[in-house]
Amino acid sequence: MANTLVLPVPERLLSLYVVAAPERMPSGLAERPVGHAAKALSADGAPLVDVAPRVEVIEAGRPPLAGMVELLGCLDCGPHLDPATLAKVRSAERHLMVAATYGPAWPPLHAWTAVTTAEALAVATGGILFDPEAPLLRPVRWAPCALRDRHRFAVGEWLEVGVSADQTDIRRGMWMTTAGLARFGLPELQGRRIPPDLTVGWCDVVNGLAQTLLRAHWADLDVEPGRAFREIAETVTVTSEDVEAATGRRYPPGSAEVRLRLDPGAPGRASYLTVLPPRAFRGPAGRWRREIVAALLGG
Repeated sequence: MANTLVLPVPERLLSLYVVAAPERMPSGLAERPVGHAAKALSADGAPLVDVAPRVEVIEAGRPPLAGMVELLGCLDCGPHLDPATLAKVRSAERHLMVAATYGPAWPPLHAWTAVTTAEALAVATGGILFDPEAPLLRPVRWAPCALRDRHRFAVGEWLEVGVSADQTDIRRGMWMTTAGLARFGLPELQGRRIPPDLTVGWCDVVNGLAQTLLRAHWADLDVEPGRAFREIAETVTVTSEDVEAATGRRYPPGSAEVRLRLDPGAPGRASYLTVLPPRAFRGPAGRWRREIVAALLGG
């Protein structure tokens, strides 16, 4: 098939959360931890398959917490920790890491189980809840909506869109990339040379595109659950309904086409789906970046 991309489908997906600087350690970690997957209900209200989380004590300075703390503590790197929280995390000798695994199809029980277990531990221990996949400091009792209906699943609740100067051409815009989409088995999205005044709108555009891609991903796996690869069209239509589903914000009806390019990362580094103008678009890419915000967000 012409103008397509081939994406690998992981056999198992991993979701991690960290409960940092617990004020008291829970007992019985050697035993099977009690998960919270029973809160994830099917459309008819029946409990879904239970996924047992793994909880372990990690020492200070161990990944993934160490690098994330330095990033969130950097005043020049975007969202950061307040000094008191940063000092508490840095002075703690031990933390708790919660992990859960599950397959790549709907529902994403690994993500749900990991976050609900980590939240319960944060409440019980007085710890600080970190999402190292985003990376973000999460408020306790943050957990997104239950997994009753995939059509009401809001991927924007699980993603962080980072914004920084585009090192490919700092004078021409910003680099924007998602963090957290990989936990659902898809490459992260990135946009380059985004005008600074469009970054807020482009956050919604990228979230809407992530919603579109994730729905198609789960639909394909419904048809062929055990597949190792998916072939997708490089040109994708995103609608304002996709943006609404991802973000919970309402916009006038609209749609726009984007082109995706798979940029494999170097060994040990993530791959990205780079968001580009469609091949049929004629004109400067900067104009398209403004037009897609207007088409999807109505402004």
